[in-house]
Amino acid sequence: MTNKDIRINGAGMTAGGDFRKVIIRGEGSITTDLKCAEFICRGSGRAMGQMMAENVRVAGQANFHDDVQAKNVRIFGQTEFLRNVQADDFGIWGQAEVQGNVQAERVRIKGRLTVQGDVEAERFEAIGAFEVNGLLNAGTIQISVKSFGPSKVKEIGGDEIIVKRRKGLIGLLHSRGILNAESIEGDEIYLEFTKAKTVRGTNVRLGPGCDIETVEYKTHYHAHEDSVVQKYEKV
Repeated sequence: MTNKDIRINGAGMTAGGDFRKVIIRGEGSITTDLKCAEFICRGSGRAMGQMMAENVRVAGQANFHDDVQAKNVRIFGQTEFLRNVQADDFGIWGQAEVQGNVQAERVRIKGRLTVQGDVEAERFEAIGAFEVNGLLNAGTIQISVKSFGPSKVKEIGGDEIIVKRRKGLIGLLHSRGILNAESIEGDEIYLEFTKAKTVRGTNVRLGPGCDIETVEYKTHYHAHEDSVVQKYEKV
């Protein structure tokens, strides 16, 4: 990796290549594949080719038209990934949409994330809202549903799955914060304020606010009196 930098402070367009830092403060486009240690966008940025970086940080608005591979991705503004994202640590404090798949060691959502494909991670943590139109698969999944709207995922699979309503919210009982899923499958499962067609697990515990069509469990099952389960069976 070279010691050269790219800095776009006004409006500009440049080819990619191998750089140390790429910093966009105005309106800038990188037209070909880019390899760098740092990609920082504080304005409006567009990367047309593939990106390989140590760190990607967006505090403005950015569009990535091809695959992004990085150790750390931090989104504080608005970002659209038109293909796939691969990262060690993928953190969302702003708003991001991924048209492809996400593969990461750790995913952290404190803003809003939409993924059209699948999410695969060792650890998935969500305090903000999210939507995954494919499979969410992680070793540990911790979701805190919030008051301003629902989160949605087609399928969830994991070793430990915990979904809780975040405490201290105003109007808790009338909140719209809920997780919607077609199926949830794991070893240890604890759910609050979750609506799902099927829940399968070794040990399944349902807290308040759940609406489940079918629960299948191997060892232990318990449901809170404020949850609705149409059918449950030991398998």
